[in-house]
Amino acid sequence: ITCVHDHSKALCERARTGRFERLPDHGQCQPLACRNVALTSSNTEAWRAELDRIDRRLAARPPLPPLMQHRLASRRAEITAFLSRNTSTPETA
Repeated sequence: ITCVHDHSKALCERARTGRFERLPDHGQCQPLACRNVALTSSNTEAWRAELDRIDRRLAARPPLPPLMQHRLASRRAEITAFLSRNTSTPETA
């Protein structure tokens, strides 16, 4: 994800006081939830490829354990919602 860091919206902001004021903590990056993302066509293609990988894993036989299925389905839903919010041609579920 390309970040257009705006400290007022950033989810990765450190404490607003002290020597780290207004510096992002990239270890806390939440690209699927942050409003600072700027998607390029390459980024969008990568997310769609991730959805394809998830779909293949969910369709695999023998089936994955229930917890793994749940986590992958949740990840898929999160990515799909993200693309719907941030692209003009959203991925369909």
